Amino acid sequence: MKSSFFFILIFFISFSAYSNQNWKIVETINEGNQNKTFFLISNKVLSIPGIDGPFKNTYSAIMFKCDANKKLSSFFGFTNKPNIKNNKTEGMFNVVSTTIKYDDKKHDIDLYNPRRWRSNFYLTNNNNLFVKKLINTKNVSLEINWVNQGLKYFTHNTSGFLENYNNLKKACGL
Repeated sequence: MKSSFFFILIFFISFSAYSNQNWKIVETINEGNQNKTFFLISNKVLSIPGIDGPFKNTYSAIMFKCDANKKLSSFFGFTNKPNIKNNKTEGMFNVVSTTIKYDDKKHDIDLYNPRRWRSNFYLTNNNNLFVKKLINTKNVSLEINWVNQGLKYFTHNTSGFLENYNNLKKACGL
């Protein structure tokens, strides 16, 4: 699993910020057992306002994963591990309580980062609810309270999401 995320991290870092499409589907194959994993990845976006200092080129994307067990999960990926204020530990996760805005409607959300991965990925708790909200939304804005930077907003255009999400499910055999 870690190797799949490593591959997707490499792809994510090189994913064009100026792509003509808002979403891409990527397939990875585990060389050990030949299991396929599929990812749906949104375009990368910078925060507004921008981040200063060593994190100034930190991009974010919305990502979905369908693994060999046909389990779907959703998460936010970042090109640099976010330096986030006010997180807590819950079992094997670092948990960030923050706000997400679906068009003009704000909602509180907890994002989960597995501590053993020490990764740039923050999982959503309820993939089905997240998908339902994205289907009827034009833009999603994730609020991050960045250490020594204040509030930063990563706003993602969701046009084309439903078609591409359905394509991800078909590729995964769902």
